[in-house]
Amino acid sequence: MGDRRAVFPFGVSYDTPTDVLAAIPAEVRKIVEAHAIPASTACHLLTYGDTALQFELVYFVTKPDFAVYADTQQAINLALLDRLRDMKVQLARRHGRWCMSSCRWEVLRVRRTLGPPRRVNPRTYEGAPAAPRARNRA
Repeated sequence: MGDRRAVFPFGVSYDTPTDVLAAIPAEVRKIVEAHAIPASTACHLLTYGDTALQFELVYFVTKPDFAVYADTQQAINLALLDRLRDMKVQLARRHGRWCMSSCRWEVLRVRRTLGPPRRVNPRTYEGAPAAPRARNRA
């Protein structure tokens, strides 16, 4: 087994100006070329996602060992985060939030199209969507 191929998607905010979007692939290539095989690096703005402009980075690591790949990916992640912050680019966030009830954690996903989350009484579960009823199999 030779080189290890890595595919790394990441999203940036729709508020990012187009001149900055055009500069991101070159900046990402500079970061990756310091850690991976230089000629094999590719970074492109691929799609318009639901919450972000989606970039995809593809690169190769010279050794097939997973630990080397993971160390390389971590170094790229940290350097990319620093560089994007320097460029005043925000990474996209998922629209969701954590809500703690008295007895358990619940994840409430909030989407712009769905409106605000429902308020649920944690003792009676009043306001919660109805659960499907079990069938009597007698």
